[in-house]
Amino acid sequence: IGKTEKTDIAESDILKLKSEELEFKFKQDTKTGTQTGEIISIAAAGKFATQKGIKSGDSIEKVLKIYGEPKARVLDYGIDEQHGIHFEISGIFYENLTFFTDSTLKYITGFTIGNEFNLNKKYVKK
Repeated sequence: IGKTEKTDIAESDILKLKSEELEFKFKQDTKTGTQTGEIISIAAAGKFATQKGIKSGDSIEKVLKIYGEPKARVLDYGIDEQHGIHFEISGIFYENLTFFTDSTLKYITGFTIGNEFNLNKKYVKK
């Protein structure tokens, strides 16, 4: 979101950032299952904010005022046959940006920058 640049950092620095409430998801090699060095998303909470200033504890109304109408509020992936559960995720989903909410659906608990969720129309429930 906004201007980006590539920076190489050591694994120890990634672990330090993770302890500060940042979590990195790396692309996996489809053949070997090992992680590559390419980050596909960053999850953040606590003191971290988006470029437009949204952070944990902010209201959903503030998100909607700043970012506009989301692509989805619920993603319904259907039944997971292996585990026998209905897999549904609530939040505020934009292209390459997701805000997670508390159980009252009033406040932001964290956000993810990146294309982690499939916003294919067959999964979207408004």
